[in-house]
Amino acid sequence: MKGFKKSQKLNKEDLSELMAKIKQIQEYAYVTQALNTSKAIWVNQKIKALGLDDTKSYNIDFKTGKMTVKEEPKEAKPVEKPKK
Repeated sequence: MKGFKKSQKLNKEDLSELMAKIKQIQEYAYVTQALNTSKAIWVNQKIKALGLDDTKSYNIDFKTGKMTVKEEPKEAKPVEKPKK
């Protein structure tokens, strides 16, 4: 039984296609980043306009539009070491 090759080279056409796909992915990543930033700015402006505390994070119910403060996770209590 023959084993797999340890290495192989892509031809120029395949390499060019791969590089174009990578470039396209990077461009979409930039667009996604810009949209996320735009959304965050918009939400912060709405929070201020509605008179909410802009130092807190909010959950938004997309059915009702209600914004509620996200509850901060409770800190875990330290585990006590058993006494010897």
